[in-house]
Parts: sequence; structure tokens; C-alpha cells
Amino acid sequence: MSWVLSVNGILPTNVEKKIKTRAISLQISFSERIKACVQKKFVFSPKHSLQPLSMISRRCQYSVRRSPFATALLALFLTACVLLLAACSSDGYNTGEGPLSNLTSELVEAHCVTAGQIDYVLTDDDRRLTLDAPFAASWAKEDQAYYRGLLYYQPLTDGTVHVHRLTQLTVLTPQPADELDDLTADPLTIESAWLSANKRYLNLRLQVKTGESDGSTRLQTLGLLLLDSTDSEVTLQLLHGQNEVPQYYSATVFCSIPTAQYAAGTTIRLRVNTYQGPIERTFQL
Repeated sequence: MSWVLSVNGILPTNVEKKIKTRAISLQISFSERIKACVQKKFVFSPKHSLQPLSMISRRCQYSVRRSPFATALLALFLTACVLLLAACSSDGYNTGEGPLSNLTSELVEAHCVTAGQIDYVLTDDDRRLTLDAPFAASWAKEDQAYYRGLLYYQPLTDGTVHVHRLTQLTVLTPQPADELDDLTADPLTIESAWLSANKRYLNLRLQVKTGESDGSTRLQTLGLLLLDSTDSEVTLQLLHGQNEVPQYYSATVFCSIPTAQYAAGTTIRLRVNTYQGPIERTFQL
């Protein structure tokens, strides 16, 4: 059969009627066959073959149970899960193990056996820690002297300790006003203040604002002014000179105030100028 299109793309009327009639008859025929299949519980396949639903269901189930590809895929998935769980359980981060896991920090008095060599330290609770090897400290210049320091160490099985870091701490000794060149008390932040366990030091953890500027060699200063002293009470003022150092970020500073020269029961009043205003902390020896 040949089809002829008109110039404007519309079929001739007689041809259009034939197409519609043919489509309606095909639709009716197809619908009747589907209805018959449903009533008889058969499935109409694209190849016009009829198979019972129960037979198709059994074949599908049999195919899934026996598929070697599905079995291999399931085994591979389970193996991957087991390996993943094993990796998670032995992760070094989860167990907390590492080269610095047992690192301890303490404020100490470091003993200089010879110039530049530290052989042991005394902690603030009067424990003596012997170093596994002499520690080189260029700031320790006097033989048989003690220096205040911040120690990071690891205890060893033989009773000694291995030093990872030992830095010298600033020791602020109270002085009267006539012995100080600068009485500036620029603001800073006091993070914490506490007496050592043996009452030999009042320890301070401070934050100062600092920064760098081109060609500047200015340094900040710390001092301690003795305002008043009696047999039972001492009043101190913490001094701080910003000295025009830029205030871009904060840096932590540890320092210690000796208190062994005061009698037990003495009250120490420490005044500090902070960014929120002047404050006073009180400590009882």
C-alpha cells in the first residue's frame, strides 16, 4: 500500500478513515485477548505465547536461588563489611596510642649540675624526677643552681623521665616602687592563677596581645610592684608594658611569684589591670 501526502501534510479523507478503522479494530482485539488472559490467570507475552502465572513465579524463584553471580556478589559484600569493621577496631586514633600519648607537663625547679646541663627537676608537689640523660639548656648558666621552668616529659619504666621540652619561666620578684624604672600597668588577660602544692610559688597563666611590625624590635615587659606588706598580708600589683607592640593576636605566658619568704597563713592580694578593668585575686598561704 502506498501513501500519498497532500501538500499541507493532511491525508486525504478516505485514507484517514481507513487508518482510524484499522486502529480501533486492533485496540478492541488486543483488549479482548488481555481480558481473556487475566480471567484464565495467564500472562500474555510479547511473542503471543501463554504461560501460567504460577509457572513463571516458580521459574523466577529458582533462577534467583541458583544464580552464581548473585551468590558471589553477596559473598564479596560480606567480606568487605568484615574488613571494614576490622580496620575500624584497630585504628591508632581510636586506641589512643601514639609517641606522645603519655606526655605530661609540670611547673618545676630545674637543677643545673654544670653550666647548660639539667640533671633532675623538683616538682611543685616536692617530687624529684631524674632525667634519663642530661638536658641541654643554654639559659642555665650557674652551676648547682635551680631555675624555674615548664617541663614536658614522659615517664620511663626504669623510674627516670625523658624530656621532650623544658622552657625557662619568668620569675616575678616583688619590688618597691623606688626600685622600678617603669610602673606601667597596661591591660592583659589573666587566664588562671593558683598556689603550688608546696606553697612555694604563686603561678600565673596570662595572655598578652602581640604582633610584628616592619623594623620594630620593641618587647613587652612584666614586673611586680610591692604595694604593701605586713606580717599577715601582702598586696602586689602586676605590671605590664605593651611598649607599642602591635596587638594582632594573643600569646600565652606563664610566670611564677616566689612565696616561700612569707609565713604560713599570710594573705596575698594580687591586683591586675585587665581589658575589662582592674581586678584583685586573693590567696591564702
